[in-house]
Amino acid sequence: MFAYQPKLLSTYCHLSVFLDHFLMLLQYEQRACLDQTTAFLYSEQLKILGQFQKNLDKCWRSVRWISDFASIARERAYLNRLKGTARKK
Repeated sequence: MFAYQPKLLSTYCHLSVFLDHFLMLLQYEQRACLDQTTAFLYSEQLKILGQFQKNLDKCWRSVRWISDFASIARERAYLNRLKGTARKK
């Protein structure tokens, strides 16, 4: 994927790590809080960040086929070269 869309992969990784980190932090804070109002606010924030994460994953799945396609093509080309060299011997 680095040879094809490095900025896309980099942005996805940064966003994914950011969301994972803050989801975990919010879950911890929600469990630790004693106030119902604060717990509700954390719950709402968790829902919003969870939706962002779902949207990010959906976007990633829609473009991931590019790297899958490139990987399969490279693998097939490599296997065809191996078959070609085996026949020459």
